[in-house]
Amino acid sequence: MSAHCHIAEGKEKLIDVVAPDAHSYEVGDSVEVVASRSVGMKAVAWAFGLPFIVMVTTVFVASYFTSNEGLAALLGVLSLVPCYAGLYLWRDHFKRTLAFRVRKKD
Repeated sequence: MSAHCHIAEGKEKLIDVVAPDAHSYEVGDSVEVVASRSVGMKAVAWAFGLPFIVMVTTVFVASYFTSNEGLAALLGVLSLVPCYAGLYLWRDHFKRTLAFRVRKKD
């Protein structure tokens, strides 16, 4: 059994890949797009971990200061807007640091 995740295997996907040896690839070449496990973990942490921490912290702080659970929940959900807006604004940074690699299939 393979240790790799092949959920999207067989489907066509378009992604941007930066390859220093891009000149050695041609249209129609069969390639594998790979990322290290640490890259995947960082992406999950930024996309889900940080927003979760921000939302839960906002709910607890708002609940403590307002004693209104409905308002605390609303503020928690609203706290995701600047969080994801910040991630969107930093997308170019993430493109550089959370990069995929490409290699030819045998």
